[in-house]
Amino acid sequence: MQPYFHWINEPAEWRRDSDGLTVVTNKHTDFWRHTWYGFERFSGHLYAAEVAGDFTLQAKICADFTTLYDQAGLMMMADEQTWLKAGIEFNDDAPAIGSVLTLTHSDWATGLFPGDPRTFWLRLTRKGDALRLQYSTDGERWPLLRLGYFPPGPVKAGVMCCSPERGGLAVSVSGILLFPPPGKAPHHLSGTPAGRPASFFFLGPRIAGVAGGRGEKKNRLLGVGGARAARPTPGLNHNTAPST
Repeated sequence: MQPYFHWINEPAEWRRDSDGLTVVTNKHTDFWRHTWYGFERFSGHLYAAEVAGDFTLQAKICADFTTLYDQAGLMMMADEQTWLKAGIEFNDDAPAIGSVLTLTHSDWATGLFPGDPRTFWLRLTRKGDALRLQYSTDGERWPLLRLGYFPPGPVKAGVMCCSPERGGLAVSVSGILLFPPPGKAPHHLSGTPAGRPASFFFLGPRIAGVAGGRGEKKNRLLGVGGARAARPTPGLNHNTAPST
């Protein structure tokens, strides 16, 4: 069975076409568990494929982050209590690069972004029980953002966006690649290997959604060498819009 991309908390407005994926967030959407604020949120938008095994996920993300906690990036999720999200998030009066690793409770690490936050690249690598996050300001140089533990087992991996304080954050995602980990050292700064060998798979040009309505739910992505499809995770909110 091949993995396919589908929504957890489908937004009211989204489109997938030859340019990639565009999304406009619903009001008051977020992913968070407990820490400091004392609440749980599981209403953010996640467009993900179910994957088991080692992999690298990469994408280019464009958005204009202007309101507190506006955010977009990549996400990997085992269940509602076990996940990682990473990208740009607006806080302290500026867009910042960061990640939230949640193992029952959320752990947020953030810092200044050295480039133009309206356009950035992210790369997430899963290898055994470890994860590696890298970011790029130009798609060529990839500094390390986070290296950490993540429980082994199948996950959902894809692109996420949230707007906890408002609705209407417009996000554009392109160049979505899913491929086997390149096997480089954690601090290796180079981009993807030259060319696109057979083990690369790209989220292709098929239209998958229509602005203002629900789109095709089972958008197939070719399987990745070294990875296999996983069954849907019980208890997650698949293909449904969040309450606002």
